[in-house]
Amino acid sequence: TVHTGIIAFFPGTGRPGVDALYEWDSRYQIALGVANTNDPRINGSPANTDRKTLLAGFMWELPEALGPLEGSRFSLGYVNGRARTGSDPIQNLYLGLGLLPNSEKWNLSLTHDSRILPGAGNDDSVFGLYVGRQLSDDLTLSARAEIYQEGAKLYSGESAAEQTDGQGLTLTLNYKIWDNVISRLEYRWDNTDEPVNGRHNNQGFHLNFIYEF
Repeated sequence: TVHTGIIAFFPGTGRPGVDALYEWDSRYQIALGVANTNDPRINGSPANTDRKTLLAGFMWELPEALGPLEGSRFSLGYVNGRARTGSDPIQNLYLGLGLLPNSEKWNLSLTHDSRILPGAGNDDSVFGLYVGRQLSDDLTLSARAEIYQEGAKLYSGESAAEQTDGQGLTLTLNYKIWDNVISRLEYRWDNTDEPVNGRHNNQGFHLNFIYEF
């Protein structure tokens, strides 16, 4: 089924635009989209209305032939476009592998994200490991470990523009208060090679109440 001509959010970007989803087999999905900006800001549309951002996504559910990996999902996402200002294109690449498909209480996934800019030493890359546990019908606990490179990149050589590399850990506790309301308590720790705001170690606690439409 092809869906087009609707205003939608392309998975993982939060950018408004038009997208189309095509399924030719239950194990494969392809998504294509067009947005008016590659800028992360709300209302960050460019003054030049001819600027467009192209989006593409692919999902593959692994087959029985791969044994214990059967049912795991490999995801690929790609975004190419220019921000509200500037003439250089910005590329975003996402790779993900969701494991433990047959577990009702555990989930495990591996991810890689990159923001690719022209020139050496201008890209940012993150490798992530995600682990989640369903503690009860209403309570979930998850952990996310990340290793990141800022201003280095895997796709071209490093340069003097490199800023800092580091690693981070996030612990998240979600509790469903009502059917459409979730409370979220989160702790974040980052350790960087170069000091950020005068510190190599930065910590944060966050409490959110989320309404799901």
